[in-house]
Amino acid sequence: MLAEDFDAEISTELRKSVSSLPSNNYDLLISGLVMSELSGFELLREIRRSGSDLPIVMVTSWGNDRCAAEALRLGATKFLCQPVSKDELIKAVRDAIENPRGIAGSDLDDFHQLGELVTGDSAMMDLFSLARRVAVTDSRVLIQGATGTGKRLIARAIHSISNRRANDLVELNCAAIPEALIESELFGHQRGAFTGANSDWEGRFEEAGKGTLFLDEIGELGLMVQSKLLQVLQSGEFRRVGGKGVRKNRARVIAATNRNLFEEVETGRFRADLYYRLGVVTLSVPSLVDRPRDISLLARMFLKRYQLPRGPERRFSDEAIAVLENHSWPGNVRELENLVERVAVIHSSETIGVDALPDYIRQRLPQPRTAVVNAVCPANGSSSSTGPSLASRVEKFKEAKERFEREWLQRTIDSTSHNLSQAARMAGVDRGQFYRLAKRHGLTSLRSADGQSTE
Repeated sequence: MLAEDFDAEISTELRKSVSSLPSNNYDLLISGLVMSELSGFELLREIRRSGSDLPIVMVTSWGNDRCAAEALRLGATKFLCQPVSKDELIKAVRDAIENPRGIAGSDLDDFHQLGELVTGDSAMMDLFSLARRVAVTDSRVLIQGATGTGKRLIARAIHSISNRRANDLVELNCAAIPEALIESELFGHQRGAFTGANSDWEGRFEEAGKGTLFLDEIGELGLMVQSKLLQVLQSGEFRRVGGKGVRKNRARVIAATNRNLFEEVETGRFRADLYYRLGVVTLSVPSLVDRPRDISLLARMFLKRYQLPRGPERRFSDEAIAVLENHSWPGNVRELENLVERVAVIHSSETIGVDALPDYIRQRLPQPRTAVVNAVCPANGSSSSTGPSLASRVEKFKEAKERFEREWLQRTIDSTSHNLSQAARMAGVDRGQFYRLAKRHGLTSLRSADGQSTE
């Protein structure tokens, strides 16, 4: 009993406790950092990987600022360094239960939450509502949106409130697996099926069991694997590579992509029948620049998340918030979180002003939305037929977008002395996607992380 109105259970079997979390109605988990069966970081990873958004308070005598930042990055709600007084612990517990995302003040008046995601934007609220409705069904879901918008967190949230939440959520990034190995990764293989197959291998479909299989970056699959995946979704059956026995698929499939799959279907790069099988329900996640209300909300939430233990409560100045809201955020929420974490670690002042923001943010690069207005709307605000044709206006918009994208890439790469890996991390963009963008603009003949040419 922590206090008069808190009941507590103690567990020393950590893995068993993690597997039982979905079937118990816990309000909070208090964990240490150094433990025998699992470290606190491993415990955080397993809980968040399962899709659970249970508030977690970590209490340790081994902590430092770096440990605190890592714990908060992995999803801890609060990090406390011992010695911790009874009053301090009770306050942390109350805060974590009542406000697990750490949003304070007027921001609490109008925000909605889905798992680890929060929003004050009406379009995102509608998306959250649809996600909740589809979660209680077994329908397949296709999540579309730019890199860094939170597609994986939406998939985890759907699993965490679905009827399958007591079973595993298994994730596979299709873009991270070589094409030659993706079939084995999905369906498993028998010993001797190919060179290096020294034992039987259980694929992700089997691993997911009656839970959920989340296929991220589904648009990166080759046509041959697309065909085999379609067969599984149609028949509910599959075979391991090199195997003869038919196995039943019992998992629910949720897929995500940063590509426009409809356009991919039209160009022949993605199977139309698979697209319709996957997209029984499609959730389209708007980019951060299209939901400007969320920029301030998320910036304050992330700053609270990366609050160092025993450090002063910090806030962004109104001027800094205005600059953040003026940025176009090509890396979306991931870019914003990375920026706030960097600011929180480097700057210790209670008020974080404009000077604490990186140069590329302060420079206030042109935003795509401004380009749309200038390119599509006649200067006098009318729809006079004497103005440029629709085709020419669209072409101007494309040119403006290309100029902005190239300038943003160039500035980001220059700020890291032409280190593409570091530039991708700074932008909050997947390295593969960042490299493809840079290559399209002819900016890849530069040094990589190890100082070698990337071409």
